[in-house]
Amino acid sequence: MFAKHRLCLLRLVSMTLTALTIAVAAHAQGDPPSVTPNAERETPAAGAGVAKQTPQFSIFDNLDGWDNFLLAIIKQTVANLPVDDGSRLELMEILLDARYEAINVVEGDAKDWHAAFRGLFIHTWDRLTPILKRFGDQTDTVSPFRFMLSAEEMMDAMEQMARNFGIDLPEVIRRLTTMYKPPGRDVREGRTDVDPELRQMFGFPPALPPPLLRQLPESTGPRKHSSWFLSNAWAASPRTGLSRLRGWAPSRRDLDEYLPLVRRLLTDTVQAQLEEASLSREFHDLYRHLVLAAAWQESCWRHFIKVGDGIKPIRSRRGAVGLMQVMPRVWRGFYDSEGLTFDIFYNARAGSEILLHYLENYAIAKGEHRVTGLTDNLARATYSAYNGGPRKLTRYRAKSASRSVRAIDQAFYKKFRVTKNGDELAVLGCYTG
Repeated sequence: MFAKHRLCLLRLVSMTLTALTIAVAAHAQGDPPSVTPNAERETPAAGAGVAKQTPQFSIFDNLDGWDNFLLAIIKQTVANLPVDDGSRLELMEILLDARYEAINVVEGDAKDWHAAFRGLFIHTWDRLTPILKRFGDQTDTVSPFRFMLSAEEMMDAMEQMARNFGIDLPEVIRRLTTMYKPPGRDVREGRTDVDPELRQMFGFPPALPPPLLRQLPESTGPRKHSSWFLSNAWAASPRTGLSRLRGWAPSRRDLDEYLPLVRRLLTDTVQAQLEEASLSREFHDLYRHLVLAAAWQESCWRHFIKVGDGIKPIRSRRGAVGLMQVMPRVWRGFYDSEGLTFDIFYNARAGSEILLHYLENYAIAKGEHRVTGLTDNLARATYSAYNGGPRKLTRYRAKSASRSVRAIDQAFYKKFRVTKNGDELAVLGCYTG
């Protein structure tokens, strides 16, 4: 076994050496070096007090390279091995959890980025390799997997590459990604578009209608809005009054008009999802209440807030945006990140689709209602996953959960019960204290 791993390590070194040699040669011929762009600045979500800017983190850019690497390996796995539906869900869970953990690394403002990344890499790799081992010798038919090492060996090899060539670890990962990336369309670093292959791979329907807002609307007055910006699905609706939500950061005097419109937006969104989905009818009402309560919990039904003389989309400290507080970095490739940020209709559809995914494929599939004896716990489990990632499905009932996390889950469940009782406009309490 040791000899085999040593041979794998030597082969990996050889392949990496080739890739880096090509890169060095290209640079010598005049190709400009890559430039790391500035990381985004984030502001907290609505209700979090006065908006404050957090420091820039170049670590985000380093972690984008890691995300590309992991995604390339997962795509190779699905494309070349007989992966069943259960394994696909496991792979998606690994991808999403790795993205959540990457955000945690940034949020923690790690003093030693290298050590933080090493822990993230090893933890993720240790979850991935057992799935590959299920296929035994079949992995030998997939070129990159012939050189797969254990997590620590892989990390040691990459660190050695960095030392040998005088470059940093993120650059090594970027070069390795070219070895693992399968042919075909992919979402390039920095792009905001949708990857249909990724959605299909994990059982999502075709991409949502594209957002028609990818920047702040020119007009911010709620009574000046027209319906031109709506997607085809919404523009065809007789309820064109919904178009007034474009760029509307409501004041207290607007709430009697604003909140019923958002309720209509959310209920219409749910109905559109249910018409396309295969969710059993016995869970339709639960799903409706779930979406309304999640939007209440996440944003108090707001997409924009007033900042000085202008408006901005709601953005949490962790980068979640809009009405449903969807995290573009976690759902990269599944959704258009600019659409999530600026288009309330697109954001509502994306958030409700994610909730439906967790409800069907995790909460119901894993039998949370049977385990606990309460159907309402399907909603609680779904929200735990929505808020913290797929591995947090049972967080709402975990004795080990922190006090702050328990408070989040309990607050959601309180809103869910109120919504279930038909009093969802109690969301007004967010604005009136």
